[in-house]
Amino acid sequence: MDTNLQDFFRVIPEAKQDWQRRVQLLRLLQLQQPLGRRLIAQILQGTERIIRDDLTVLKDAKLIETSRLGVTLSKDGIEWLQVMGPIIQQQQDLQYYEEALQQRLQVERVYVLPGDCDENPWTQKELGRKAAQILRNEVRDGDVIAVNGGTSMAMMATYLLPWNRRAVTFVPARGSLGEEIKYEASTIAVTSAQHTGSTYKVFNLPEQMSTTTIQSLLKEEYVQDWLHLLQNARLFLHGIGEATTMAERRRLPREILKRLEEGAAVGEAYGTFFTAAGDVVYETPTIGLHLQQGLKVERVIALAGGKSKGKAIQAVVCYGRKAGYSYILVTDVGAAQAILST
Repeated sequence: MDTNLQDFFRVIPEAKQDWQRRVQLLRLLQLQQPLGRRLIAQILQGTERIIRDDLTVLKDAKLIETSRLGVTLSKDGIEWLQVMGPIIQQQQDLQYYEEALQQRLQVERVYVLPGDCDENPWTQKELGRKAAQILRNEVRDGDVIAVNGGTSMAMMATYLLPWNRRAVTFVPARGSLGEEIKYEASTIAVTSAQHTGSTYKVFNLPEQMSTTTIQSLLKEEYVQDWLHLLQNARLFLHGIGEATTMAERRRLPREILKRLEEGAAVGEAYGTFFTAAGDVVYETPTIGLHLQQGLKVERVIALAGGKSKGKAIQAVVCYGRKAGYSYILVTDVGAAQAILST
């Protein structure tokens, strides 16, 4: 935390709560606007009276504007968030969590965002927005970017903006789980490409197939084209799931569920289930990208939040690190606290 700000809160501790709530309100508007007062109160879990008082203060400070459509950030408000960003981050102890996680997980970089995805779904939007910013900074001309499916990944795709990189191709890293189409890897690849002005290659295959079907499909030219793209992907983005939850979503048979339980699986990513030590318990038979050694992936960007995913994040990142991949982790305070408490 900035020393002057810390001293200020030490003398007037009651101001800290107002500061945190109003900063949270401004960051909420940064994610989505316009918003009505009642919806803001609902999202921030505050009373309408308190939110009304906060809006009055922020409007008097010319940080927000109000209209019949709702509340929006003013130009001054946007600039204030940009200038105060580092101070806000320090004030919320995020730097501590980032450094502690980086040391604990032994990864290249960690970004910890305020909140807990388990308690507030709006935190997941922050994860997506941050991941989009990171990808924009990492991408190069000619890159192939492999993307997995999931809610966090879908959020990331919506926050991508046009960039001036040339010949960038998005490709789904896996097949379809048969869930909501907006969360499928193919949809995320298309959305990401459309938002950035890039190209995409989509291969619509189910994720779970029999070994016989897989061997047959591997002979097909279009499948070989897909695998060739994946083998040449420089960036790989994926979410992380809790093992039991993902096993149920994948509708795995009872004998596999027993195997996961006996093997003490705690995390899942890209169809593979891991122990807390990062050892593979089970790998779903499928065609797609697996983080085995020998790929051309230079950087993996993983995004997952919520205290319920603490063990899963550790497991997946541990496996990726042992396989020799450079990781960037985007997570939240809830998950950070869960990881550091073990």
